[in-house]
Amino acid sequence: MEQIVKKRHDEAHALIDGFLERHREKHGHYEGDLYSYLGADYISGQVKTKIALRDILLDEQGGRCCYCMRRIGELAHEERSIEHV
Repeated sequence: MEQIVKKRHDEAHALIDGFLERHREKHGHYEGDLYSYLGADYISGQVKTKIALRDILLDEQGGRCCYCMRRIGELAHEERSIEHV
């Protein structure tokens, strides 16, 4: 097992903060399943917040799951969730 050093906190936090602000502006409060909204959130019509966050985590973790250390690329697409990453 190798040590995973997280260094992109500011970038990841900015993504989540931006998502929460856009959600609050749209709905006036936090409602429903925020995790499902996260997957449907687009940043300026581009990459989804959830995908961008997953990419940050994968980059920091060298493409490996932080729990089982398997290569994420070896997993089926439906297994590549943020929880697994």
